[in-house]
Amino acid sequence: MDGEQIYVSDQHLVNQADYAQNFQGSSLDDAENKFMHFVRETQIQNTFIYRNQLQNNAQRGLYSLKVEMEHLQGFDDDLVKMFRSNP
Repeated sequence: MDGEQIYVSDQHLVNQADYAQNFQGSSLDDAENKFMHFVRETQIQNTFIYRNQLQNNAQRGLYSLKVEMEHLQGFDDDLVKMFRSNP
């Protein structure tokens, strides 16, 4: 999948003002960028597990991604807090 694009669609499910009030200094754009970096770069035993999962799911018409919160927490604890308060 190297060199291929991952596309994201903002569904506007979170009110930007409420989010900014709860997570000062962090924006939804910041959280999205951090998460996309997590998806692209997380490796387990030299395998890009989330990037590969996302690609395989998309090829089957499944537009979802199952993430182990422990992996995300090891990457960025603040991002976990953001997801838990605004899933």
